[in-house]
Amino acid sequence: MWRDDQRIDRVKRLLVARGLDGLLCRLGHNVLMLSGYQPVLGNSWVLVNRKGQSILVVPTSGRA
Repeated sequence: MWRDDQRIDRVKRLLVARGLDGLLCRLGHNVLMLSGYQPVLGNSWVLVNRKGQSILVVPTSGRA
Protein backbone atom coordinates (compact mmCIF):
# COMPACT_ATOMS: atom_id res chain seq x y z
CA MET A 1 0.00 0.00 0.00
CA TRP A 2 1.14 3.52 -0.79
CA ARG A 3 0.95 6.25 1.86
CA ASP A 4 1.89 9.90 1.56
CA ASP A 5 4.51 9.97 4.33
CA GLN A 6 5.23 13.70 3.87
CA ARG A 7 1.56 14.51 4.38
CA ILE A 8 1.43 12.25 7.45
CA ASP A 9 4.45 14.06 8.92
CA ARG A 10 2.68 17.38 8.33
CA VAL A 11 -0.47 16.05 10.04
CA LYS A 12 1.61 14.86 13.03
CA ARG A 13 3.22 18.29 13.43
CA LEU A 14 -0.14 20.08 13.23
CA LEU A 15 -1.74 17.72 15.76
CA VAL A 16 1.04 18.37 18.26
CA ALA A 17 1.05 22.13 17.61
CA ARG A 18 -2.70 22.36 18.18
CA GLY A 19 -2.79 19.99 21.15
CA LEU A 20 -4.96 17.41 19.37
CA ASP A 21 -4.76 13.64 19.78
CA GLY A 22 -5.81 12.61 16.28
CA LEU A 23 -7.41 13.36 12.96
CA LEU A 24 -10.36 11.40 11.55
CA CYS A 25 -10.87 11.50 7.78
CA ARG A 26 -13.60 9.93 5.66
CA LEU A 27 -13.23 11.51 2.20
CA GLY A 28 -11.84 8.93 -0.22
CA HIS A 29 -8.80 10.92 -1.34
CA ASN A 30 -7.83 11.65 2.28
CA VAL A 31 -8.24 7.99 3.26
CA LEU A 32 -6.00 7.03 0.33
CA MET A 33 -3.27 9.57 1.14
CA LEU A 34 -3.16 8.73 4.85
CA SER A 35 -3.54 4.95 4.68
CA GLY A 36 -2.82 3.73 1.16
CA TYR A 37 -6.28 2.15 0.99
CA GLN A 38 -8.51 3.16 -1.94
CA PRO A 39 -12.16 3.14 -0.81
CA VAL A 40 -14.45 1.62 -3.43
CA LEU A 41 -17.81 0.89 -1.80
CA GLY A 42 -19.36 2.17 1.38
CA ASN A 43 -17.89 4.42 4.00
CA SER A 44 -14.25 4.13 5.01
CA TRP A 45 -12.42 6.10 7.67
CA VAL A 46 -8.83 6.56 8.74
CA LEU A 47 -7.78 7.84 12.14
CA VAL A 48 -4.21 9.17 12.41
CA ASN A 49 -2.72 9.91 15.82
CA ARG A 50 0.04 12.34 16.70
CA LYS A 51 2.64 9.55 16.34
CA GLY A 52 1.59 8.95 12.72
CA GLN A 53 -0.04 5.61 13.49
CA SER A 54 -3.28 5.00 11.65
CA ILE A 55 -6.38 2.90 12.13
CA LEU A 56 -8.39 2.07 9.05
CA VAL A 57 -12.11 1.24 9.21
CA VAL A 58 -13.58 -0.30 6.06
CA PRO A 59 -16.86 -1.98 5.13
CA THR A 60 -17.08 -5.73 4.86
CA SER A 61 -19.14 -7.81 2.48
CA GLY A 62 -21.35 -8.98 5.32
CA ARG A 63 -20.51 -12.60 4.61
CA ALA A 64 -18.77 -14.76 7.18
